[in-house]
Amino acid sequence: MEASEKKLFSKLAAASQAYRQTIIQIILFIAFLIVLGLIIGWPLAIVVTICLLIHESGHLWAMKRCGLELKGLYFIPGLGAAAVPKGNFSSRADECFIAIMGPVWGAMAGLLAVGLYGLTQWEYYRTAILACAFINLFNLLPISPLDGGRVIKNALYGLSPTASVVVGWLIYFGGVLVMFNYSFVLAIFIGLFGSVDLRLHGLKVRQERDWRRIKRAAAEASPRLQELLWAVEVIDDEANRSDEEVFRAVELVDGVTDHDRQEIDTLGLLRQRYFNISRLEWDFVTSADYFVGPLELYLYLTENSPDRSIGRWRSLFYIASYVVLAGLLLLLGLSIL
Repeated sequence: MEASEKKLFSKLAAASQAYRQTIIQIILFIAFLIVLGLIIGWPLAIVVTICLLIHESGHLWAMKRCGLELKGLYFIPGLGAAAVPKGNFSSRADECFIAIMGPVWGAMAGLLAVGLYGLTQWEYYRTAILACAFINLFNLLPISPLDGGRVIKNALYGLSPTASVVVGWLIYFGGVLVMFNYSFVLAIFIGLFGSVDLRLHGLKVRQERDWRRIKRAAAEASPRLQELLWAVEVIDDEANRSDEEVFRAVELVDGVTDHDRQEIDTLGLLRQRYFNISRLEWDFVTSADYFVGPLELYLYLTENSPDRSIGRWRSLFYIASYVVLAGLLLLLGLSIL
């Protein structure tokens, strides 16, 4: 098969998959609207759906601003909606921004409804105000995986990574217990996805901590160890290196001593829990294979940093924004009651 034909088939496959995803989103949207209409009535269901669309549009807009590809907007009958990206968030700051923009757009829609209600006194605008306030306040609850939980979890990381894990779990357990008194289905849904989200968050926090420890230790390593790191890098990039560099690098790796072994071990590179050394391919075998593993891991960490830190001031900014936004939405709801 020629390259042009492969390219054509690839485009057709991508188009077919996009078409299927669109059909699924439409079916879910119709099912959501029908279920909601049967539960709360069609006029209110339409208002709530519009408020949800505006809220999720805020997330979609923020994802585009952060350079994330969009997988789609999925309505979940009986529960709500979710804007889903194709990849992972590149930083905690981006995740905070994307999470908070949904309620921000929802609050702006509520303020617009307040103005229109003041001008027209049309009852549906009053309903829209209450819907926007309730939907976005609920999403701002500091429970993972809701928007508020994602903001607080990532913002707290910039102040104390450990606190972001501990506080996240404490709020999670308290919030799920309270939800059981109001909606069993919602409590199960939040409980399931929230526990997965917080579990992954804890693993990432430890992964990033270990990565920083390794980088710090390697930066303080002896010139001899720095030479060995250089040697492994040269051998990995042998095709683009001179014969003299490759010969020197192989000579260094083959000449690893017991003292080198001890120094490498002190870096803790052999005790890493979250990186699989075997995933990296090497096309050479030497008597120093035992040592190549941790050095190889160091290079992998250097090129593939898992560090997604968020600065202290940005953390404080998002926490303050969260508090102000929650207060605004609360006032918005109370003003119309």
